[in-house]
Amino acid sequence: MNRARAVQCSLCWLLVAAAPAAAAWLTAEDLDRHCAELERDAQSRDGAICAAYIQGVIEGERAVNGPAAERESTSFAERAARTRVGSRLRSAGERAWCLDPALLPTEVVERVVAQMRAMREAAPARTNSAAWTVERALGAAFPCSP
Repeated sequence: MNRARAVQCSLCWLLVAAAPAAAAWLTAEDLDRHCAELERDAQSRDGAICAAYIQGVIEGERAVNGPAAERESTSFAERAARTRVGSRLRSAGERAWCLDPALLPTEVVERVVAQMRAMREAAPARTNSAAWTVERALGAAFPCSP
C-alpha cells in the first residue's frame, strides 16, 4: 500500500471513530423543528422524524408497562421495582396518559404536536429532553380518567 493510500485510510478511520462521539440524542429543540415541519408538510422527511419519535415514545411505554387497558392491581414485585427504578416503571393505572385504541396513529401524533406547540408558546424555557417533552404533551393531550 502506498503512503497516500495509508494516510487516506487513516483519515477515514478517524472520521468513523469520531462519529459516535459527535452523535447526540435528539433535543426538544430539534424535535420542535421536526414537528413544525410536520405541521407544514406531513410528507416531509422532518415530519416523518417527528411522527416516528412520538410513536417510539408511545411504543416504548407500551413495551415496558403493557397496554393501557391493563388495570390490574399492583403486585409486590411491581411496587418493589418501581421504588428502586423510580417513575420509569408505571402500571397502566398510574400512567400519565391514556390513548383510546380507536384513534389512528396520525390523530395521536397531530394532537401531541399541537400540545407540544401550545406548551412551547406558554413556556418557551423548558428542559432540553425530547422524551420529557413528548411525555408531557401526551399527558396533556390524553389524560387518564380517574
